[in-house]
Amino acid sequence: IPAQMQVLQHVRFKYACRSCEEGVTIAPLPPQPIPKSIASPGLLAYVVTGKYVDGLPLYRMVPVLGRSGVEFNRTLLSRWMIKCGDLVQPLINLFIDHLLSYDVIAMDETGVQVLKEPGRKPQSKSYMWGQKGGPPDQPVILFHYDPSRREDVAKGLLEDYTGYLVSDGYQVYLNVTSDSTIVGVGCWAHARRKFNDVIKAREKSKKRKPGLADHAMKAIRALYRIEKLAKDMSDHERQLLREEKAKPILKDLRVWITKVISTVPPTSLLGKALL
Repeated sequence: IPAQMQVLQHVRFKYACRSCEEGVTIAPLPPQPIPKSIASPGLLAYVVTGKYVDGLPLYRMVPVLGRSGVEFNRTLLSRWMIKCGDLVQPLINLFIDHLLSYDVIAMDETGVQVLKEPGRKPQSKSYMWGQKGGPPDQPVILFHYDPSRREDVAKGLLEDYTGYLVSDGYQVYLNVTSDSTIVGVGCWAHARRKFNDVIKAREKSKKRKPGLADHAMKAIRALYRIEKLAKDMSDHERQLLREEKAKPILKDLRVWITKVISTVPPTSLLGKALL
Protein backbone atom coordinates (compact mmCIF):
# COMPACT_ATOMS: atom_id res chain seq x y z
CA ILE A 1 0.00 0.00 0.00
CA PRO A 2 1.63 3.30 -1.06
CA ALA A 3 2.20 6.01 1.51
CA GLN A 4 -0.86 8.18 1.97
CA MET A 5 -1.38 11.80 2.92
CA GLN A 6 -4.27 12.46 5.29
CA VAL A 7 -5.97 15.60 6.58
CA LEU A 8 -6.33 15.66 10.35
CA GLN A 9 -9.34 17.63 11.52
CA HIS A 10 -9.38 19.02 15.05
CA VAL A 11 -12.96 19.72 16.10
CA ARG A 12 -12.97 22.55 18.63
CA PHE A 13 -16.28 23.24 20.34
CA LYS A 14 -17.32 26.77 21.20
CA TYR A 15 -19.28 27.60 24.31
CA ALA A 16 -21.01 30.81 25.36
CA CYS A 17 -22.80 31.76 28.56
CA ARG A 18 -25.75 34.19 28.33
CA SER A 19 -25.89 34.83 32.05
CA CYS A 20 -22.27 36.00 32.53
CA GLU A 21 -19.72 38.22 30.83
CA GLU A 22 -17.16 35.54 30.01
CA GLY A 23 -18.03 35.75 26.34
CA VAL A 24 -17.23 32.84 23.99
CA THR A 25 -14.87 30.05 25.03
CA ILE A 26 -13.26 27.70 22.51
CA ALA A 27 -11.48 24.45 23.21
CA PRO A 28 -7.70 24.69 22.76
CA LEU A 29 -5.87 22.95 19.93
CA PRO A 30 -3.82 19.86 20.76
CA PRO A 31 -0.11 20.70 21.07
CA GLN A 32 1.41 21.22 17.63
CA PRO A 33 5.14 20.86 16.72
CA ILE A 34 4.97 23.97 14.58
CA PRO A 35 2.08 26.32 15.50
CA LYS A 36 -0.16 27.49 12.64
CA SER A 37 1.39 24.90 10.34
CA ILE A 38 -0.21 22.12 8.33
CA ALA A 39 2.63 19.76 9.27
CA SER A 40 1.69 16.97 11.65
CA PRO A 41 4.32 15.19 13.79
CA GLY A 42 4.17 12.21 11.44
CA LEU A 43 4.77 14.30 8.31
CA LEU A 44 7.70 16.12 9.93
CA ALA A 45 9.20 12.80 11.04
CA TYR A 46 8.83 11.50 7.48
CA VAL A 47 10.68 14.47 5.95
CA VAL A 48 13.38 14.44 8.65
CA THR A 49 13.98 10.72 8.12
CA GLY A 50 14.15 11.15 4.35
CA LYS A 51 16.64 14.01 4.52
CA TYR A 52 18.91 13.07 7.43
CA VAL A 53 18.67 9.27 7.52
CA ASP A 54 18.05 8.29 3.90
CA GLY A 55 20.11 11.15 2.43
CA LEU A 56 17.37 12.59 0.20
CA PRO A 57 17.79 16.33 -0.49
CA LEU A 58 14.62 18.34 -0.02
CA TYR A 59 14.28 19.03 -3.75
CA ARG A 60 13.94 15.26 -4.20
CA MET A 61 11.48 15.00 -1.35
CA VAL A 62 9.12 17.41 -3.13
CA PRO A 63 8.15 14.98 -5.95
CA VAL A 64 8.11 12.06 -3.48
CA LEU A 65 5.50 13.86 -1.40
CA GLY A 66 3.75 15.01 -4.56
CA ARG A 67 2.96 11.40 -5.47
CA SER A 68 0.70 11.34 -2.42
CA GLY A 69 -1.45 14.02 -4.03
CA VAL A 70 -0.25 17.10 -2.11
CA GLU A 71 2.10 19.70 -3.55
CA PHE A 72 4.91 21.12 -1.41
CA ASN A 73 7.84 23.37 -2.26
CA ARG A 74 11.41 23.19 -1.05
CA THR A 75 11.25 26.55 0.76
CA LEU A 76 8.41 25.30 2.96
CA LEU A 77 10.22 22.05 3.72
CA SER A 78 13.38 24.00 4.57
CA ARG A 79 11.48 26.15 7.07
CA TRP A 80 10.03 23.04 8.65
CA MET A 81 13.51 21.54 9.07
CA ILE A 82 14.77 24.73 10.74
CA LYS A 83 11.81 24.64 13.12
CA CYS A 84 12.47 20.95 13.85
CA GLY A 85 16.04 21.89 14.73
CA ASP A 86 14.69 24.32 17.32
CA LEU A 87 12.34 21.65 18.66
CA VAL A 88 15.11 19.12 19.31
CA GLN A 89 17.53 21.64 20.86
CA PRO A 90 16.59 20.69 24.46
CA LEU A 91 17.37 17.06 23.60
CA ILE A 92 20.69 18.08 22.05
CA ASN A 93 21.52 20.02 25.23
CA LEU A 94 20.95 16.84 27.25
CA PHE A 95 23.20 14.94 24.83
CA ILE A 96 25.93 17.55 25.31
CA ASP A 97 25.68 17.25 29.09
CA HIS A 98 25.82 13.45 28.78
CA LEU A 99 28.84 13.66 26.47
CA LEU A 100 30.81 16.00 28.72
CA SER A 101 30.00 14.05 31.90
CA TYR A 102 32.10 11.07 30.78
CA ASP A 103 35.90 11.19 30.82
CA VAL A 104 36.66 10.13 27.22
CA ILE A 105 35.75 12.04 24.05
CA ALA A 106 36.91 11.33 20.49
CA MET A 107 36.88 14.38 18.24
CA ASP A 108 37.58 15.23 14.61
CA GLU A 109 36.51 17.73 11.98
CA THR A 110 35.86 17.37 8.26
CA GLY A 111 35.42 19.93 5.51
CA VAL A 112 32.04 20.61 3.91
CA GLN A 113 30.89 23.02 1.23
CA VAL A 114 27.87 25.22 1.91
CA LEU A 115 26.14 26.98 -0.96
CA LYS A 116 24.67 30.49 -0.64
CA GLU A 117 26.04 31.03 2.84
CA PRO A 118 25.68 34.73 3.78
CA GLY A 119 28.93 36.67 3.42
CA ARG A 120 30.93 33.74 2.01
CA LYS A 121 31.85 32.50 -1.45
CA PRO A 122 30.36 29.18 -2.61
CA GLN A 123 33.91 27.80 -2.87
CA SER A 124 34.60 28.54 0.81
CA LYS A 125 35.33 25.57 3.01
CA SER A 126 33.32 25.08 6.19
CA TYR A 127 33.63 22.34 8.80
CA MET A 128 31.54 19.74 10.54
CA TRP A 129 32.98 18.94 13.95
CA GLY A 130 32.19 15.44 15.19
CA GLN A 131 32.31 14.27 18.79
CA LYS A 132 31.77 10.80 20.22
CA GLY A 133 31.77 10.00 23.92
CA GLY A 134 29.68 9.03 26.89
CA PRO A 135 29.57 5.66 28.63
CA PRO A 136 30.27 2.68 26.31
CA ASP A 137 26.74 1.33 26.84
CA GLN A 138 25.16 4.73 26.10
CA PRO A 139 27.41 6.47 23.54
CA VAL A 140 26.63 9.91 22.18
CA ILE A 141 27.58 11.15 18.70
CA LEU A 142 27.16 14.88 18.05
CA PHE A 143 27.86 17.03 15.00
CA HIS A 144 28.50 20.76 15.18
CA TYR A 145 28.70 22.99 12.10
CA ASP A 146 31.01 25.98 12.02
CA PRO A 147 32.44 28.04 9.16
CA SER A 148 35.92 27.87 10.69
CA ARG A 149 38.46 25.36 11.96
CA ARG A 150 39.82 27.71 14.61
CA GLU A 151 40.90 26.83 18.10
CA ASP A 152 38.06 28.75 19.75
CA VAL A 153 35.54 26.36 18.16
CA ALA A 154 37.20 23.35 19.77
CA LYS A 155 37.48 25.16 23.10
CA GLY A 156 33.80 26.06 22.98
CA LEU A 157 32.79 22.45 22.32
CA LEU A 158 34.97 21.25 25.22
CA GLU A 159 34.07 23.99 27.69
CA ASP A 160 34.09 22.73 31.30
CA TYR A 161 35.24 19.28 30.12
CA THR A 162 37.66 17.26 32.21
CA GLY A 163 39.06 14.01 30.85
CA TYR A 164 40.79 12.46 27.85
CA LEU A 165 40.53 13.77 24.28
CA VAL A 166 41.22 11.27 21.48
CA SER A 167 42.20 13.11 18.30
CA ASP A 168 44.65 13.36 15.43
CA GLY A 169 47.72 15.59 15.51
CA TYR A 170 45.97 18.80 14.40
CA GLN A 171 47.60 21.71 16.23
CA VAL A 172 44.27 22.97 17.58
CA TYR A 173 43.80 19.78 19.60
CA LEU A 174 47.37 19.99 20.86
CA ASN A 175 46.70 23.52 22.08
CA VAL A 176 43.43 22.52 23.73
CA THR A 177 45.06 19.62 25.58
CA SER A 178 47.75 21.91 26.95
CA ASP A 179 45.11 22.79 29.54
CA SER A 180 45.70 20.65 32.63
CA THR A 181 42.04 19.55 32.73
CA ILE A 182 42.20 17.78 29.33
CA VAL A 183 44.68 15.02 28.54
CA GLY A 184 45.45 14.47 24.85
CA VAL A 185 45.37 10.88 23.57
CA GLY A 186 46.81 10.22 20.13
CA CYS A 187 45.14 8.14 17.43
CA TRP A 188 47.17 5.12 16.32
CA ALA A 189 45.62 5.18 12.86
CA HIS A 190 47.08 8.68 12.30
CA ALA A 191 50.43 7.77 13.88
CA ARG A 192 50.68 4.69 11.68
CA ARG A 193 49.90 6.77 8.59
CA LYS A 194 53.00 8.94 9.12
CA PHE A 195 55.36 5.96 9.38
CA ASN A 196 53.68 4.36 6.37
CA ASP A 197 54.39 7.52 4.36
CA VAL A 198 58.09 7.10 5.19
CA ILE A 199 58.06 3.49 3.96
CA LYS A 200 56.25 4.43 0.74
CA ALA A 201 58.76 7.23 0.05
CA ARG A 202 61.60 4.77 0.60
CA GLU A 203 60.06 2.26 -1.80
CA LYS A 204 59.74 4.94 -4.48
CA SER A 205 63.44 5.65 -4.12
CA LYS A 206 64.07 1.88 -4.53
CA LYS A 207 65.73 1.57 -1.11
CA ARG A 208 64.70 -1.87 0.09
CA LYS A 209 66.65 -2.03 3.33
CA PRO A 210 64.33 -1.80 6.37
CA GLY A 211 64.68 1.45 8.28
CA LEU A 212 63.59 3.07 11.51
CA ALA A 213 60.00 3.43 10.32
CA ASP A 214 59.71 -0.34 9.97
CA HIS A 215 60.52 -0.73 13.67
CA ALA A 216 57.59 1.52 14.57
CA MET A 217 55.24 -0.20 12.11
CA LYS A 218 56.11 -3.58 13.58
CA ALA A 219 55.20 -2.36 17.07
CA ILE A 220 51.93 -0.81 15.83
CA ARG A 221 50.97 -4.05 14.04
CA ALA A 222 51.52 -5.92 17.32
CA LEU A 223 49.21 -3.45 19.10
CA TYR A 224 46.56 -3.95 16.41
CA ARG A 225 46.72 -7.73 16.87
CA ILE A 226 46.16 -7.30 20.60
CA GLU A 227 43.13 -5.09 19.94
CA LYS A 228 41.74 -7.71 17.56
CA LEU A 229 41.95 -10.28 20.37
CA ALA A 230 40.29 -7.85 22.77
CA LYS A 231 37.39 -6.99 20.47
CA ASP A 232 34.79 -9.24 22.12
CA MET A 233 36.15 -9.04 25.67
CA SER A 234 34.60 -7.22 28.60
CA ASP A 235 36.10 -3.90 29.69
CA HIS A 236 37.91 -5.56 32.61
CA GLU A 237 39.29 -8.39 30.46
CA ARG A 238 40.41 -5.90 27.82
CA GLN A 239 42.25 -3.82 30.42
CA LEU A 240 44.06 -6.88 31.80
CA LEU A 241 45.10 -7.95 28.29
CA ARG A 242 46.42 -4.50 27.48
CA GLU A 243 48.32 -4.33 30.76
CA GLU A 244 49.94 -7.68 30.03
CA LYS A 245 50.56 -7.47 26.26
CA ALA A 246 50.32 -3.86 25.07
CA LYS A 247 52.02 -2.00 27.90
CA PRO A 248 55.49 -3.58 27.35
CA ILE A 249 55.27 -2.79 23.62
CA LEU A 250 54.36 0.83 24.32
CA LYS A 251 57.14 1.13 26.87
CA ASP A 252 59.74 -0.19 24.40
CA LEU A 253 58.38 2.08 21.68
CA ARG A 254 58.65 5.13 23.91
CA VAL A 255 62.25 4.26 24.79
CA TRP A 256 63.07 3.76 21.10
CA ILE A 257 61.51 7.08 20.05
CA THR A 258 63.32 8.95 22.83
CA LYS A 259 66.59 7.39 21.67
CA VAL A 260 66.35 8.09 17.94
CA ILE A 261 64.37 11.35 17.78
CA SER A 262 67.47 13.47 18.36
CA THR A 263 69.23 11.78 15.42
CA VAL A 264 66.51 12.49 12.84
CA PRO A 265 65.91 15.90 11.19
CA PRO A 266 62.57 17.23 12.48
CA THR A 267 61.58 18.42 9.01
CA SER A 268 61.98 14.97 7.43
CA LEU A 269 59.05 12.55 7.01
CA LEU A 270 60.37 10.32 9.78
CA GLY A 271 61.03 13.32 12.03
CA LYS A 272 57.41 14.46 11.63
CA ALA A 273 56.18 10.94 12.35
CA LEU A 274 58.23 10.72 15.53
CA LEU A 275 57.05 14.12 16.70
